[in-house]
Amino acid sequence: RLRIRFAKTGAMALLSHLDLMRMLERALRRSGLPISFTGGFHPLPRIQIALALPLGAEAHSEWMDLEFTETLPEAHLIDRLQPLLPAGINLLECRQVPVSGPSLSQRITAAVWSFDLFLEAENNRDVAPVDWSAAVGAVVASESLIWHDTDKKGRPRQRDCRPSLQALECLGSPQELRIRLRLKAEVDAMGRSIRPMQIQHWLTEHLQCSIGMDRLCRDGLLLSEC
Repeated sequence: RLRIRFAKTGAMALLSHLDLMRMLERALRRSGLPISFTGGFHPLPRIQIALALPLGAEAHSEWMDLEFTETLPEAHLIDRLQPLLPAGINLLECRQVPVSGPSLSQRITAAVWSFDLFLEAENNRDVAPVDWSAAVGAVVASESLIWHDTDKKGRPRQRDCRPSLQALECLGSPQELRIRLRLKAEVDAMGRSIRPMQIQHWLTEHLQCSIGMDRLCRDGLLLSEC
């Protein structure tokens, strides 16, 4: 089992998780590498990607595991696989991990995001500037951050996300109508975490105005070493 850190940038941000998996499968088949396949009527290469990205988000430090039928030098994998991948999918590093060890999804401890929030209006000149720093500080100081959604059967549910929030900070000096934020949030054993869209929602509630989001990037997924 080889664990690979990779980036997904540029036009590849518009590639869905399912299409990313298909692209990797095709590249591995063309590479001639001794990839291990699943059983059954439709065997597929054994690929695990740590955590799916939302469509349109770039990523600078993602993780995936590939399993092979024989020992493979880390550098050889990158040399053979990288030329078969499109621009925007870059293999950054590779290391061997025990096949019998915990799965990649069990190793994830936190996610780090950066993104822009901005005041929405047909004409920005009609929008009064807001105190972004104070609004962000209010979210961080909140005793609870309640998120409402539904389960798989459509039943309403809610949970307090505040324990997952590890850090939320402004990057640079906030502009009058726009701010760039960095979010660090714990990822639990079920893969749940605070997402940028939730921060957008809570700031919208606090500021009582319409807020948009762009330039979304997952800067990194943090893995445990034990």
